[in-house]
Amino acid sequence: MTIARRIGYALLALLWLVVMLTPCLAMALAARGELSWQRGPHTADRVWLVMERNQRGLGYSAERIVSDQRPADGPVCARTSVRYFLWAGSAAGQNTEYCECYTADGGLTGNCP
Repeated sequence: MTIARRIGYALLALLWLVVMLTPCLAMALAARGELSWQRGPHTADRVWLVMERNQRGLGYSAERIVSDQRPADGPVCARTSVRYFLWAGSAAGQNTEYCECYTADGGLTGNCP
């Protein structure tokens, strides 16, 4: 069996896995209302259902570290991006980004520099 054929089989298996997991993730989102995962402090993702009176869709937020001065007893700054993907209503002007800095004990020091 050639390497190209093995790569092709691996890609097909990966595609099959994605196709099979999509309904599972949709069912989990419908049952729980949100899915979130955190890979570390100030590094998280969240997907939730938007079920407002005039809006329907999905919301997505991602928090990422943009400045880490903890080794020097300084603050850690994290930027959070919030995006909306709506199929009913409008998300115009609702997508946002903000940045906050935290001290080692978890207190806020204010906005990012």
